[in-house]
Amino acid sequence: MTRADKAAAIRDHVIQNLRASFTFEDAGHRRIAVLRRDGLMLGLQTPFANLDDGSWKKLGLPHKRPKAYILDVWAPKKVASFEWDDTSLKVISFRTGEWEEKLLALR
Repeated sequence: MTRADKAAAIRDHVIQNLRASFTFEDAGHRRIAVLRRDGLMLGLQTPFANLDDGSWKKLGLPHKRPKAYILDVWAPKKVASFEWDDTSLKVISFRTGEWEEKLLALR
């Protein structure tokens, strides 16, 4: 299984099984959905919580706007980060480990 396949499986699991468990927290210039459970922390950025008025440019963020969704996973250090929209999934980083099974077992 490739990193992209693993990332897609994790993304699908999080969206289908854990979405209702997230709470919103302030993260600097935006709000992100956060889930802390069993030694894992997941941070989910959605288009509904991102700045939509172009303020991201004023804040010195990258010139290229990120994709619609970003999922970061910590266990306890950051072990994965990927972003996606309706057409593609991009793996930013992915460190294989026990956290994968732990995350996929969460309900």
